[in-house]
Amino acid sequence: MKKHVTMQDIARIAQVSTATVSRVLSSSSKVHPDTKRRVESVIAREGYEPNHVARSLSLRRTQTMGVVVGDFGNPFFVEIARGIEPVLHEAGYAMFLTSTGWNPDKEFSLVRTLIRNRMDGLILAPIFADSPAVDLLQAQGAAFVLLNVHSRDPNTSSVSTDNVRGGAMAAELLLTGKPSLIFALQGFPHESTFERIQGFQELLEKRQERGNFEYRLVKDIRTYEEGYRLIQQLLAAAEIHRHKTAVFATNDDVAMGVLACLNDHAVAVPSQVAVIGYDDIPMASRFQIPLTTIGQPIHEMGRLCAQELLRRLRDEDSSANHYRLLPRLVQRRSTQTGSIVIQNRSDKP
Repeated sequence: MKKHVTMQDIARIAQVSTATVSRVLSSSSKVHPDTKRRVESVIAREGYEPNHVARSLSLRRTQTMGVVVGDFGNPFFVEIARGIEPVLHEAGYAMFLTSTGWNPDKEFSLVRTLIRNRMDGLILAPIFADSPAVDLLQAQGAAFVLLNVHSRDPNTSSVSTDNVRGGAMAAELLLTGKPSLIFALQGFPHESTFERIQGFQELLEKRQERGNFEYRLVKDIRTYEEGYRLIQQLLAAAEIHRHKTAVFATNDDVAMGVLACLNDHAVAVPSQVAVIGYDDIPMASRFQIPLTTIGQPIHEMGRLCAQELLRRLRDEDSSANHYRLLPRLVQRRSTQTGSIVIQNRSDKP
């Protein structure tokens, strides 16, 4: 983590008073142009970020909360927002929702902008729990909660699900159909998708001696369209027709693209190809072939994030909570009917 630079550091390096640095930051006309240029040069060189949060504590709260998610194109995040908004609204806060598009530079820029605009608190779905945007929030002393990642920092609240367990549940179910070829389609490079693939692969390794199957991991299959195109390619190569196949997608959007292509090419589901997704977005149950999926308690995740953020705002010295919720298997027509037994647990220190 980059060393946090204070206003006092800038004043010392520029050989001016902290009051002068403050005037430069507020664009006061009372600072000599040469002094202003010298201070601004030091600020740029040292990477100083003004503590807008601390400054806003002396002002009236804005009654606004920032919510930064990964991708508006993924219905999971839309449903998360639907869980957050009612809780914030009831508490008298407006929600400002924005998306990073899984771009770490944009993630940092958006968080910095929200801080500068004096949001009272933030809910952030970062790419990783230790991203630079999280470092910035910590350095600024902001009230925030991390979503869809599990923070190891005892002072940072987070809400996620047990994705390793969810991946194992998907593998256990698909193996009941005795496939000879198994695909795992990993979506955006995010902590949650890495954990889902980890759980999936670990379960397959444990069961490898009990069956004869080939396993392939395909990365960067992120959207409905990419899922559809991948199956087109596999059909063109006669891969699926030569093997009884199982497909695990780390989000429902991709899984539905897979199902749509199979349906368009009259491939039997689930007898020839079984498909399981992840999230249980509303469309999963209403799709042309209802999708089996590993369900997350999506609205509950959003509700917990909002409640935890409000709690941290009310008591700035309170300890952090780390919620890791249980995934659940939701069986529908896209897989063989089977039963699996995996002991459930929920983590909250």
